Amino acid sequence: NILQRKNRRVQTAQNGTLVQAYPSGIIGAVRSAVTSPLSQFSSVNDLVTISHASTSDELRSEQEYPLFGRTIPSTTADAVAVVSYFREVLNATHVGVLYANDVFGTSFARSIQTEAGRGNSSISVTLVALPVDASANEAMASLQQLNVTGFRYFVGILFDRDFRTVMPLAYDMGIAGEKYLWMFTQSQLQLMNSPLTAGTNLARAVHGSAVLATVTGNDLLQGTRFYDEYTSRFSKLWNSEVGWKYLQSKLPQTAMTKDLIEGSEPGPFELFLYEAVVAMCLASCDAAEKAGSDFFTANGLYDSFTRTNFDGAYGQVAFDRKTGDRRGDSARYAVYNIVSNETTFNIDATHQQVFKKEMKQGLDNIYSAPRQMVWETYPNEHFIDGSSAEHLFMVERKHQQVFEKEKKQGVESMYSVSRQIVWNAVLNRKFIYADGTSNPPSNLPPLTEDSKQISATAVPLSLSGVAMCTSIACFVWTYKKRKTKVVCASQPFFLYIICAGTLMMGSSLIPNSLLTFDFSQNILNRSCVSGVWLFHIGFVVTHSALFSKTMRIFKIM
Repeated sequence: NILQRKNRRVQTAQNGTLVQAYPSGIIGAVRSAVTSPLSQFSSVNDLVTISHASTSDELRSEQEYPLFGRTIPSTTADAVAVVSYFREVLNATHVGVLYANDVFGTSFARSIQTEAGRGNSSISVTLVALPVDASANEAMASLQQLNVTGFRYFVGILFDRDFRTVMPLAYDMGIAGEKYLWMFTQSQLQLMNSPLTAGTNLARAVHGSAVLATVTGNDLLQGTRFYDEYTSRFSKLWNSEVGWKYLQSKLPQTAMTKDLIEGSEPGPFELFLYEAVVAMCLASCDAAEKAGSDFFTANGLYDSFTRTNFDGAYGQVAFDRKTGDRRGDSARYAVYNIVSNETTFNIDATHQQVFKKEMKQGLDNIYSAPRQMVWETYPNEHFIDGSSAEHLFMVERKHQQVFEKEKKQGVESMYSVSRQIVWNAVLNRKFIYADGTSNPPSNLPPLTEDSKQISATAVPLSLSGVAMCTSIACFVWTYKKRKTKVVCASQPFFLYIICAGTLMMGSSLIPNSLLTFDFSQNILNRSCVSGVWLFHIGFVVTHSALFSKTMRIFKIM
């Protein structure tokens, strides 16, 4: 039926009853590596593809995926949240990224590197690839590349199998645990429902680490209109005999029990999946209404999808009209703290990202208003050294991130954004790091004075001084003796140029020597560039004078 959809309308009998209906689109898949060929295949067959879990930026291409949309934010939006947390909360300057070497991991890692390079306070990012389903030896090789950087902040973009392979090895190698901070992505959020065994090397490795993902769980979402309504209706569905049979018929290959459902909370992918179904249904109704019949094209359905607006778990759901991506500011992120010891394992949210919309323009999907992104703490329990901290019932703000949107021009859903990020530390809810304190580890190891390095620096500086003094002395001597027969025959003008060129080449050693000192990155960058320019300009000046003298002699002879 899927392949028969192209250019065919719904078949009905004379009395109006449905005879044959064809699917209008496909919802899925989860992995970006699967969604990529699925979306291309669907587009050829006049089908819209809506994903609730594929975040790769490669899926944004209008040429390759003309009928693709998604209700989950792309890796670009994820990267903005990751980098803003490192930059504004941790004041990080260097971050290592270990990523699964597939479509999703590569896209996410590159987005982090791009975002980290923006703004005045750029973050140096080193990317290290990890083969998918890596062996222990392959994981060790990738971890060794991270180790030699000397960084202490790392982002792990890993699937569950790689996560369980890599982190114990990282702990044994000494680049996980105390003095280090690892931040993981959406994939590791499953630890909330499937906690690790306390006391293992894996649990020790991730103690004090963070998970940055879209908001999930009753603690963060309970009390919002959509979430409460969703959980209430779903509970009524599976608690009824008819509803339970319906769910089992839709998931025939899933070992689903009522106890399993009752003890779990809706995950982020579940909410995005529900929103994908809602978006597809609303878009289908709108496309049919615009077409004025029971038949509409895939392009018509996709156009209606990108114009769709409705309230979801995080507020209003809106899409980019060009790429079909969910707008990054229509989803919220949270930072979850993993705390573990020999007997307990716990993961709870410590920060939440909140968008507040104050005004709405008349055009679809256009907002001209200050948007406020706030990181808030929420009531939950922490376990430190086996003891349970007092349960907090007051919602406490910890950090606040303000995004100011200025005037927007253009068509629906197209806008230019000016963002100013401000973080304010508030109240006393603390993130627990691997050393058991709330003080983040140093971003880099402490500097140590290397006597050999200092002596090695003194040698080129001395040679530079000798070269510069000699050039100046030769220049002065040439000027004083310019009227003598020997100097006059040697053409003083060219001798002056040669002295200037050698002076510049000698001075090039000075900025290169500065690279061994602990100056700011801006000074080091300028020193590196100026050294190259001084040497090459001096070389050209010196040899141009020698060449000109030789040419003059050749013409005279």
